[in-house]
Amino acid sequence: HEMPTSNGSEDFTAVAERVPSAVFMLGVGSIDEGHTCSMHNPGMLVNESALAEGAALYANCAARYLEAHSR
Repeated sequence: HEMPTSNGSEDFTAVAERVPSAVFMLGVGSIDEGHTCSMHNPGMLVNESALAEGAALYANCAARYLEAHSR
């Protein structure tokens, strides 16, 4: 099972209007694994093994941006 998709409610629009931006929603568990609460809920469970992949994703994006925009 997948959690329902959402446009979210992150207040990121003000930043994205001023600088190149991206937002990623990192999935850290499934309903089948007992993950029934979404972020900002005190009952949220996190599969911490997914955090390394999320960090790698952001690091890769930063490195590619710097390569493309360095002098």
